[in-house]
Amino acid sequence: MFCASLALSQSNIPIAPNLTNKDKNPNKIFPVTVEYPHQNTRVAPGAKGIFLFGKVHAGGGYLTINGVEVPIYRTGTWITYLPVEAGNNDFIIEFTDDEKTHRYKRTVFVRGFNYKKHIGKPSFDTSSLFPSADAELSTEDILDFTVAGTPDMTVRISAGDYFQDILMTPSQEEKGIYKKTISFNNIPGFGKQTKITYSMYDADGKLKAKETSLGKIKVLSPQKALKTAKVINQDTRLRPAPQPHGHILDTKLFGKVLITGRINNLYRVKLDDNISGWIEKRSLQPDDSLSAPNNIAWEISAEPQENKTIFTIKNTERVPFKVEDLRDSFNVTLYYTRSLDTMMSDSEDELLSGFDYEIISDSTKKIKAKYKDGKRLWGYTYRYQNNNLIFELFHEPKFDFTEEKPLNGLKVVLDPGHSPKRTIPYDGAVGPSGLLEYEANYSIAKAAKEHLEKLGAIVYMSKEEKQYMPLGRRTELIKKNNADIFISIHNNALPDYIDPFARERGSSIFYYYPHSLPFAEAMQSSFIKNVGLPTEGIIQADFSVTRSSPQVPSLLIENVYMMIPYQEELLKQERFINILGATITEGIINFVNPTWNIQQRHSIMDMPKD
Repeated sequence: MFCASLALSQSNIPIAPNLTNKDKNPNKIFPVTVEYPHQNTRVAPGAKGIFLFGKVHAGGGYLTINGVEVPIYRTGTWITYLPVEAGNNDFIIEFTDDEKTHRYKRTVFVRGFNYKKHIGKPSFDTSSLFPSADAELSTEDILDFTVAGTPDMTVRISAGDYFQDILMTPSQEEKGIYKKTISFNNIPGFGKQTKITYSMYDADGKLKAKETSLGKIKVLSPQKALKTAKVINQDTRLRPAPQPHGHILDTKLFGKVLITGRINNLYRVKLDDNISGWIEKRSLQPDDSLSAPNNIAWEISAEPQENKTIFTIKNTERVPFKVEDLRDSFNVTLYYTRSLDTMMSDSEDELLSGFDYEIISDSTKKIKAKYKDGKRLWGYTYRYQNNNLIFELFHEPKFDFTEEKPLNGLKVVLDPGHSPKRTIPYDGAVGPSGLLEYEANYSIAKAAKEHLEKLGAIVYMSKEEKQYMPLGRRTELIKKNNADIFISIHNNALPDYIDPFARERGSSIFYYYPHSLPFAEAMQSSFIKNVGLPTEGIIQADFSVTRSSPQVPSLLIENVYMMIPYQEELLKQERFINILGATITEGIINFVNPTWNIQQRHSIMDMPKD
């Protein structure tokens, strides 16, 4: 009776309100709000816990979630981290103030395998069966097979004529997970399509469950697996594994490529005997009539121009390439290139001292454009014009800085991250009290703009506070205004399943292109000196805005973690916003004008002092 009553009472508990409810009812008082997770949030597979945060209306009171006491900050905000398991997880929020106890519910769904639901009923998790789509493999392949199902059973895997009844090994780390690494070398035959069969047996050897994969596999000889394909989406990047996330940095696909297999609707691209990656099926068009890519780089030159050097590689065809943006040279690796057909002459201009080259393999060549001592690359662009691969290598600008105006004439693009959207899902992060990231980002950008302009900089804002701006347009002002640097301003949050209490959290500086690393180092020094919060360091990351701005030093700054109550509260204080604006300004000074009189920095920038 008690369990039935409890289930019935829980079904009548209202969903916990949040910012959207407050916006719709501005005059209504909500005793407690939960700003994250949103109702029916889907959490990544394998999560063992999830954070929840929000605010209570009264400054005091007693808050529990699923019976666990949650401390309340003096501002009424709160954050906690509670265990979850695969499937639906209900959180019962109870807040007791001076008048009564208020009860709400918030439900999240954790994707993945819950072995407890399979105990007593031998079965497989059908979503874990490989392959889910038809796959083509090579006899050179070695694959890791993984399947989920009832724990403490015997599981065997079969694949038609390829292999039969291979025993899978139970995982020591995850209950109900079975694994096996299988080599397709020396298989009895190849070229046939077949499905994978997974069989489950009890301790007596009796078959209890059997499932067959949705997709089929075909194993081909290396010669038959190798095919030529046209790159449909030029300038596409490779993925390091056959998964729909992650990219290999600085490798660009053009023209034609060689493919050697297909898994999870991704093709495996072979650039060299030792270099391969994966690309979405929609980005390639296999064509048996195409000849294999076979390039000759027949001329390499450098043309000095005002503020830049035009570095050109003339080819017989377009081929994929990789860029290495190093501190002492700009390196380009050409794939499917059998020769460099001309002797390269040294170049003499403001940036480059000459060329060198390296033969990586019969089909891969590397060209090195060496910088003069003391010179650094400011940024670059690239394009194919016919078959000519053209790089614009931008020199470090010459500025008219003065003692009174230490940033005189510097053109800065500030990008307040995210756009206004006050319904779920928000565009960006949210804090426990309901502060949205676009609001905080714009406040910081505006403060930085005021400091920068006072020191002589010319500042362009990518958007206004309540203006929607898609990612693809945020870097347009760099080219339009011939800007010198770009900064995207953000405030951080964590993935759902990360424990926010595992370590101290604070600012992070992100860059993509290596020529932006000195800028990141200069900016981090300013944050360490001025902000007084932990720093999480400098991180190379694949963010769209920094990846889309190779022509200038560009950063993405995560100022604080707005999901942490005391850090969100700082973002609501004008003094702290001013500190962040001044800190970003000093980070720019550290990079472009590091010798400027350090004694004047506080007074001219109006940096608040403790």
